[in-house]
Amino acid sequence: MCSLWPNNLDPLTALAIKSSKGNLDTKSSNMYPTYGCFQGLFQTPYSLSPLSHLLLFMGLNAVDQDAKYACIDAYIEAVDLGKLNEIYAANALVQLIEGKDTKFNRIADAFKQITPISSLHAYSVSQILQQVLCTVDLKLRNLFHIIELLLEIHIELQIPLTQECYSKLTTITGSSKMAKAAKRLISLNIESSESMNRLKLN
Repeated sequence: MCSLWPNNLDPLTALAIKSSKGNLDTKSSNMYPTYGCFQGLFQTPYSLSPLSHLLLFMGLNAVDQDAKYACIDAYIEAVDLGKLNEIYAANALVQLIEGKDTKFNRIADAFKQITPISSLHAYSVSQILQQVLCTVDLKLRNLFHIIELLLEIHIELQIPLTQECYSKLTTITGSSKMAKAAKRLISLNIESSESMNRLKLN
Protein backbone atom coordinates (compact mmCIF):
# COMPACT_ATOMS: atom_id res chain seq x y z
CA MET A 1 0.00 0.00 0.00
CA CYS A 2 2.81 2.41 0.86
CA SER A 3 4.43 1.74 -2.52
CA LEU A 4 1.20 2.65 -4.33
CA TRP A 5 0.58 5.76 -2.24
CA PRO A 6 4.01 6.83 -0.95
CA ASN A 7 2.56 9.84 0.85
CA ASN A 8 0.05 7.71 2.75
CA LEU A 9 1.95 6.67 5.85
CA ASP A 10 -1.08 5.41 7.77
CA PRO A 11 -0.28 1.69 7.23
CA LEU A 12 3.18 2.25 8.72
CA THR A 13 1.71 4.49 11.43
CA ALA A 14 -0.75 1.75 12.42
CA LEU A 15 2.16 -0.69 12.64
CA ALA A 16 4.15 1.81 14.72
CA ILE A 17 1.23 2.22 17.14
CA LYS A 18 0.95 -1.54 17.52
CA SER A 19 4.70 -2.03 17.90
CA SER A 20 5.27 0.72 20.45
CA LYS A 21 2.14 0.45 22.58
CA GLY A 22 3.48 -2.09 25.05
CA ASN A 23 6.84 -0.40 25.54
CA LEU A 24 6.06 3.27 26.12
CA ASP A 25 5.45 2.93 29.84
CA THR A 26 8.99 1.71 30.50
CA LYS A 27 12.27 3.61 30.53
CA SER A 28 14.25 3.79 27.30
CA SER A 29 15.72 0.44 26.41
CA ASN A 30 18.39 -0.55 23.91
CA MET A 31 16.82 -3.99 23.76
CA TYR A 32 13.39 -2.73 22.68
CA PRO A 33 13.95 0.76 21.26
CA THR A 34 10.82 2.69 20.32
CA TYR A 35 12.38 5.81 18.81
CA GLY A 36 12.17 4.43 15.27
CA CYS A 37 8.41 4.02 15.54
CA PHE A 38 8.01 7.79 15.42
CA GLN A 39 10.21 8.62 12.43
CA GLY A 40 7.23 8.66 10.09
CA LEU A 41 6.00 11.79 11.86
CA PHE A 42 8.96 13.64 10.33
CA GLN A 43 8.79 12.11 6.85
CA THR A 44 5.54 13.37 5.37
CA PRO A 45 5.53 16.87 3.81
CA TYR A 46 1.76 16.97 4.22
CA SER A 47 -0.52 17.55 7.19
CA LEU A 48 -0.44 14.76 9.75
CA SER A 49 -3.33 12.32 9.52
CA PRO A 50 -5.64 11.57 12.47
CA LEU A 51 -3.72 8.31 13.00
CA SER A 52 -0.40 10.16 13.02
CA HIS A 53 -1.77 12.54 15.65
CA LEU A 54 -2.69 9.53 17.79
CA LEU A 55 0.87 8.18 17.51
CA LEU A 56 2.22 11.64 18.31
CA PHE A 57 0.25 11.88 21.55
CA MET A 58 1.11 8.32 22.55
CA GLY A 59 4.72 9.45 22.42
CA LEU A 60 4.09 12.67 24.33
CA ASN A 61 2.44 10.56 27.04
CA ALA A 62 5.30 8.07 27.21
CA VAL A 63 7.64 7.26 30.07
CA ASP A 64 10.21 6.25 27.44
CA GLN A 65 12.30 9.41 27.13
CA ASP A 66 13.53 8.61 23.61
CA ALA A 67 9.94 8.33 22.40
CA LYS A 68 8.82 11.38 24.35
CA TYR A 69 11.52 13.70 23.04
CA ALA A 70 11.11 12.39 19.49
CA CYS A 71 7.46 13.39 19.68
CA ILE A 72 8.24 16.75 21.27
CA ASP A 73 10.51 17.45 18.29
CA ALA A 74 7.83 16.14 15.91
CA TYR A 75 5.20 18.41 17.45
CA ILE A 76 7.46 21.46 17.21
CA GLU A 77 8.25 20.68 13.56
CA ALA A 78 4.59 20.03 12.74
CA VAL A 79 3.62 23.47 14.07
CA ASP A 80 6.55 25.12 12.26
CA LEU A 81 5.56 23.54 8.94
CA GLY A 82 1.80 23.82 9.36
CA LYS A 83 1.34 20.05 9.53
CA LEU A 84 -0.43 19.95 12.91
CA ASN A 85 -4.23 19.86 12.93
CA GLU A 86 -5.51 21.04 16.30
CA ILE A 87 -8.86 19.24 15.93
CA TYR A 88 -7.14 15.94 15.11
CA ALA A 89 -4.72 16.54 17.98
CA ALA A 90 -7.50 17.20 20.50
CA ASN A 91 -9.43 14.15 19.28
CA ALA A 92 -6.32 11.98 19.65
CA LEU A 93 -5.73 13.17 23.21
CA VAL A 94 -9.40 12.65 24.10
CA GLN A 95 -9.18 9.11 22.68
CA LEU A 96 -6.21 8.33 24.91
CA ILE A 97 -7.94 9.88 27.92
CA GLU A 98 -11.13 7.89 27.34
CA GLY A 99 -9.03 4.75 26.99
CA LYS A 100 -7.47 5.55 30.38
CA ASP A 101 -4.05 5.57 28.75
CA THR A 102 -3.13 9.13 29.70
CA LYS A 103 -1.19 10.55 32.62
CA PHE A 104 -2.00 14.26 32.72
CA ASN A 105 1.28 15.13 34.41
CA ARG A 106 3.21 13.50 31.55
CA ILE A 107 1.26 15.35 28.89
CA ALA A 108 1.68 18.63 30.77
CA ASP A 109 5.42 18.03 31.18
CA ALA A 110 5.79 17.35 27.45
CA PHE A 111 3.84 20.48 26.54
CA LYS A 112 6.00 22.54 28.89
CA GLN A 113 8.95 21.68 26.61
CA ILE A 114 6.97 22.99 23.63
CA THR A 115 5.23 26.17 24.79
CA PRO A 116 8.43 28.24 25.32
CA ILE A 117 9.49 27.74 21.68
CA SER A 118 7.24 30.53 20.41
CA SER A 119 3.86 32.18 20.87
CA LEU A 120 2.57 30.11 17.96
CA HIS A 121 3.54 26.85 19.65
CA ALA A 122 2.01 27.98 22.94
CA TYR A 123 -1.16 29.06 21.16
CA SER A 124 -1.51 25.66 19.46
CA VAL A 125 -1.22 23.92 22.84
CA SER A 126 -3.85 26.25 24.27
CA GLN A 127 -6.29 25.49 21.47
CA ILE A 128 -5.84 21.74 21.90
CA LEU A 129 -6.20 21.82 25.67
CA GLN A 130 -9.33 23.97 25.48
CA GLN A 131 -10.97 21.55 23.04
CA VAL A 132 -10.06 18.65 25.31
CA LEU A 133 -11.49 20.37 28.39
CA CYS A 134 -14.73 21.00 26.53
CA THR A 135 -15.03 17.26 25.85
CA VAL A 136 -13.83 15.31 28.87
CA ASP A 137 -15.28 14.85 32.34
CA LEU A 138 -13.84 17.61 34.53
CA LYS A 139 -13.91 15.26 37.51
CA LEU A 140 -11.07 13.18 36.09
CA ARG A 141 -8.27 12.60 38.57
CA ASN A 142 -5.26 14.93 38.18
CA LEU A 143 -6.84 16.98 35.41
CA PHE A 144 -5.58 20.04 37.30
CA HIS A 145 -2.21 19.55 35.56
CA ILE A 146 -3.87 20.50 32.27
CA ILE A 147 -5.78 23.49 33.66
CA GLU A 148 -2.70 24.82 35.45
CA LEU A 149 -0.71 24.59 32.21
CA LEU A 150 -3.49 26.39 30.34
CA LEU A 151 -3.37 29.11 32.98
CA GLU A 152 0.40 29.52 32.49
CA ILE A 153 -0.07 29.87 28.74
CA HIS A 154 -2.81 32.46 29.06
CA ILE A 155 -0.88 34.49 31.60
CA GLU A 156 2.00 34.59 29.12
CA LEU A 157 -0.01 35.25 25.94
CA GLN A 158 -2.80 37.34 27.43
CA ILE A 159 -5.41 35.81 25.12
CA PRO A 160 -9.05 34.98 25.90
CA LEU A 161 -10.48 31.51 26.30
CA THR A 162 -12.96 30.25 23.77
CA GLN A 163 -16.52 30.86 24.89
CA GLU A 164 -17.17 27.13 25.13
CA CYS A 165 -14.15 26.52 27.34
CA TYR A 166 -14.93 29.56 29.46
CA SER A 167 -18.47 28.26 30.06
CA LYS A 168 -17.18 24.78 30.95
CA LEU A 169 -14.67 26.13 33.45
CA THR A 170 -17.34 28.14 35.24
CA THR A 171 -18.92 24.83 36.31
CA ILE A 172 -15.88 23.99 38.45
CA THR A 173 -16.45 24.83 42.10
CA GLY A 174 -14.62 24.29 45.38
CA SER A 175 -11.13 25.08 46.59
CA SER A 176 -9.09 22.34 44.94
CA LYS A 177 -5.99 23.03 42.82
CA MET A 178 -8.12 22.66 39.72
CA ALA A 179 -10.82 25.02 41.00
CA LYS A 180 -8.27 27.68 41.92
CA ALA A 181 -6.61 27.48 38.50
CA ALA A 182 -10.00 27.58 36.76
CA LYS A 183 -11.03 30.68 38.72
CA ARG A 184 -7.81 32.44 37.77
CA LEU A 185 -8.31 31.51 34.12
CA ILE A 186 -11.82 32.90 34.20
CA SER A 187 -10.56 36.15 35.72
CA LEU A 188 -8.00 36.47 32.90
CA ASN A 189 -10.61 35.97 30.21
CA ILE A 190 -10.51 39.52 28.84
CA GLU A 191 -10.27 40.24 25.13
CA SER A 192 -6.90 41.69 24.16
CA SER A 193 -6.57 42.64 20.51
CA GLU A 194 -3.02 43.81 21.14
CA SER A 195 -1.98 40.37 22.37
CA MET A 196 -3.71 38.64 19.49
CA ASN A 197 -2.01 40.93 16.97
CA ARG A 198 1.36 40.25 18.61
CA LEU A 199 0.70 36.51 18.44
CA LYS A 200 -0.06 36.70 14.71
CA LEU A 201 3.12 38.66 14.06
CA ASN A 202 5.21 36.01 15.83
